[in-house]
Amino acid sequence: MPPSQSCSPLTITRSPSPQLLPSPPNLGRFFSFLRAAFKVTEEDTIPTTPTQEVIVQDRDYYLPFRQLGPSKRVILNDPNGPFSPTRLKTREGFFDALIFRLITQASPILVQEKQVCFGSFVRFMDAVKEKDKHDYCNPTATGQHYRFRNIPHITDYWEHTADWSAFASHAETTLKSLLTWLTSSGRFYGMGNLVGWLLASDYAYAGLVAMPGASAVGEIIFKINAGGKGGLELLGFDVNTQEACADAMVVVWEAVQNTFTPAEIEEMVLDPITLEHALCKFKRLYKKCIAGVS
Repeated sequence: MPPSQSCSPLTITRSPSPQLLPSPPNLGRFFSFLRAAFKVTEEDTIPTTPTQEVIVQDRDYYLPFRQLGPSKRVILNDPNGPFSPTRLKTREGFFDALIFRLITQASPILVQEKQVCFGSFVRFMDAVKEKDKHDYCNPTATGQHYRFRNIPHITDYWEHTADWSAFASHAETTLKSLLTWLTSSGRFYGMGNLVGWLLASDYAYAGLVAMPGASAVGEIIFKINAGGKGGLELLGFDVNTQEACADAMVVVWEAVQNTFTPAEIEEMVLDPITLEHALCKFKRLYKKCIAGVS
């Protein structure tokens, strides 16, 4: 089944698709950005454009393909990683997933040392006790500057993983209910809507919950109110309501499928979730190196 046929339990009945603002210049730029970025996904590729030169400085921060970023690749390449079938619903696997998204993402302990599996706060603290905190926590990995504040809460993270196996085993668990569970109770310090969305999406890719369609992702973009929504605005959409944001994502996803071949979409691991990620990176890079490039 091609990526475009991914279904979602969150699909809504849509009103007619929104209209682009007059003479929007940036849909073509967005697609050019995706093509340019894909050419430098591998570490040994040489940049030839200003956009590529910025991306290769920090692929975790700038690469628009979430499953191809250095941190996620390390996680996925570990056969015993937190999203592997044998650890997907375990307490220990969930703790490692929390550590990844709240602590170690884009840090040397993950990207260089490839330490993925800890399984408890005791083993994690043993692994980092001789390290400077910069070696295991990148304070700006998700664009914020507060991640060092998460470190004192690692013991709390472990304590609150006790309910994970039961929750993850519920047949009715959906992406939406997972995102709500991760973010609504305050049990995981630092788990705001953005990080919650990243982690919930990880579990969609892992098969714990169904992959969402473009409309459902648009609704989530509106709730998060971060880079993905700003990326849609840069393309020329008015996304001031949840319905408009959902419809805009449907329009862009349809345009993606009409612009890229099925083989390209598969290689990029491009789907509505990664489309949101790409829109965020497009916004992040727009003023830096895209705006002046036709």
